[in-house]
Amino acid sequence: MKDHTDVFVNRIHDASMRILLETGIRFHSGKAIDTLRQNGINTEGDVAFFKEDQLIKWVEKAPKTVALYARNPVYDMQIGGDKVYPAPCYGAPSVIGPDGTIRSAIMKDYTDFAKLFHHNPVYKINGGVLVQPSDIPVEKSPQIMHYAALLSSDKCLMVSSGNHKALQTVINMTGELFDGTEGLPEKPRILTIVNTNSPLEYHAVMLDTLFIFAEYGQPIVIAAAAMAGTTAPITMAGAMALVNAEILSGIALTQMIRPGTPVIYASQTSNADMRNCFMAIGSPEGAMSYEVCALMAKYYGLPCRGGGALTDALTVGAQSGYESMMNYLVCCQSKINLIIHSAGIMNSYGAVSYEKLMCDFEIISMVDRFLNGMDFDADAVPFELIKSVGHGGEYMTSNHTLKHCREAAFEPKLSLRGNSKGYGQFSQNISEMLKNSLESYKRPDIDAHKLKALEVMLNKEGVDQELLDSIKSYI
Repeated sequence: MKDHTDVFVNRIHDASMRILLETGIRFHSGKAIDTLRQNGINTEGDVAFFKEDQLIKWVEKAPKTVALYARNPVYDMQIGGDKVYPAPCYGAPSVIGPDGTIRSAIMKDYTDFAKLFHHNPVYKINGGVLVQPSDIPVEKSPQIMHYAALLSSDKCLMVSSGNHKALQTVINMTGELFDGTEGLPEKPRILTIVNTNSPLEYHAVMLDTLFIFAEYGQPIVIAAAAMAGTTAPITMAGAMALVNAEILSGIALTQMIRPGTPVIYASQTSNADMRNCFMAIGSPEGAMSYEVCALMAKYYGLPCRGGGALTDALTVGAQSGYESMMNYLVCCQSKINLIIHSAGIMNSYGAVSYEKLMCDFEIISMVDRFLNGMDFDADAVPFELIKSVGHGGEYMTSNHTLKHCREAAFEPKLSLRGNSKGYGQFSQNISEMLKNSLESYKRPDIDAHKLKALEVMLNKEGVDQELLDSIKSYI
């Protein structure tokens, strides 16, 4: 960024205000247009035009911190400020194997990924569309995936977007587990993502999701994922001005529905590769956009989501490593509060990989260690030991080294150092870490009567008990 940060942020803001006033945002929902019109927003057909003072009045009603409560209070979250939470992968329809073969994801993949994210203590949140299983009915997938997530994890939970009927069931399921829907606004339990449709539109299904979550006071991630050069201007400044306008208009609408609705400002914007028009999620431009996402969110006093350990690679290797490390580190340094896609994603969001998930867990640990910095307590510089070792001595056998050797330096689980068997050993380390993680997983307790009530609810909607029993067998 060549401009001073404050100047840059102001320029993006001013450009977005002009876009909102002159071009507006299309909302594919009569209910949304009616709500906007009733609150003084100028509309022409299904396009809404916002004045700056109107918009900011509503955006300022959104809370600065989003609270999310887990079944196990150890995992409760306060999303905002400088806190950084990694969150699972989301939305991929395929799984990439260690040899690079690609297959459709199935329900067992969903539960296996849920188990892996639950087992990793770094994560306080689970669920959502960990993968999009091909062996369950698409129209009932939000409810079925929510059932699997509730069964496999007692952490905070994300859920899929969907139509009003599907999400009402998701809300009812959540209320069943937590003693009624009436208390959900006071203690939010689930979080969803509402994506804009760049350029400058909101799809009807996303608006269904936004309305029902706002009505029940559940947190909403308002996210844009424009591609500079195809669905947004090719310049990153132009792309970020456009998506900032999209995000702010959605946030304003949530506050009109229910003032104080918890929202998270989010951008997954990156550039399109102009040689093939694919989204380049592992690019420096993507990393730049996550930095800008954090700046803009903090400018408006909002929590933010962006980025992840992202790569365009089709196999686990050098490309997946350097792209993922760059993106994840930038997100952490920028204080992105919720880093969805923090592990496992490959192929421009098209697939997930068990092997890359293990590598990304290592990246997260390395970045955490780096950002925690050096300790400088009274024992950090052992003057007497330095004096006694003197010139040309050694520290390996000292009591000071023995005392601190296990926590002073990062110990990788996968990386190779010193004598090793080479590449084969690295692959073996990944396989062993994956195997041990799945074998060490322990399913959290869930009230049997409430679980049965959830199943009855799903049975009434046409979800076969045989499918639910198979999900239980996976977990």
